[in-house]
Amino acid sequence: MQLRTPSWQAKADAKVKDLQSKIPKEWVLQDVDLQKAKEQRTLTGSFMDQFLDKHELEILANDSVQLVASIQRRQYTAVEVVRSYCKAAAIAQQINNCLHEIMFGLAMQTARDLDRHYKETGNVKGPLHGLPVSLKDQFHVEGYDTTMGYVGWIGTYEGSHDPNKVHKVNSQVVKELLSLGAVLYCKVLLPLGLASTQLVDIVFLDQPTADPHGGLLSLAIILENLLLNCGSAQTGIDTLTPTRNRCPEGREILTSKAGEAALQALHASSVGLGTDIGKFEQRKPTGL
Repeated sequence: MQLRTPSWQAKADAKVKDLQSKIPKEWVLQDVDLQKAKEQRTLTGSFMDQFLDKHELEILANDSVQLVASIQRRQYTAVEVVRSYCKAAAIAQQINNCLHEIMFGLAMQTARDLDRHYKETGNVKGPLHGLPVSLKDQFHVEGYDTTMGYVGWIGTYEGSHDPNKVHKVNSQVVKELLSLGAVLYCKVLLPLGLASTQLVDIVFLDQPTADPHGGLLSLAIILENLLLNCGSAQTGIDTLTPTRNRCPEGREILTSKAGEAALQALHASSVGLGTDIGKFEQRKPTGL
């Protein structure tokens, strides 16, 4: 008897559904809002802000240094800060498809542990105490996939099914961030194997990834919308239709870090970590 192996499309579809299921129900947008997002040329500013309350917007307006300082002087708790960024990232994902992994559960537990530590000892865990950090989907985080856009890596350790490694490894940089008090809450969209500045990721192909400022990060979408191509739209784990990922103020950003760029443009990340062999890959998204 020959067992049938699920098609790569089925694996990709299952991954997308699993990702969406990790968004808390209270943060799930209504269909009318999702439709409005598809019709918006600009997702930043008032459109994004309408889904966040005043306190959340206040927190998200801070840069990384300000966030850490505010937590240390007890203006905000780590839970308040992390929850605000998780919610913003959840909204960003729904209107812009910029994430590969959602780690909100891990993030909130880490934040609670940090607040407890600070309350009990009077000392922060490290210089990044309570700071939410997003990651390019190339770093291993225990309990989560690292696909780099490869369908074949879903549910594996870089393609291996070794039970001693699958979802049981933290990359060295992840260990360092956690030891410094950082809070990891999501992994951002990237191109298949980091091998393209055009961000083609076969897992998430049917979810549009648009530059929030109104440009376009998807080559496929250009055929429908004559906005400047911005280099990040379709990712291996998306499914099979074009994605919208718009580009800031008509500027061109061809980079595998465009998922992080979109997240930052929507104020859903204050700092993200990634690496690449291309010397401009990590710098270009900062133009957002």
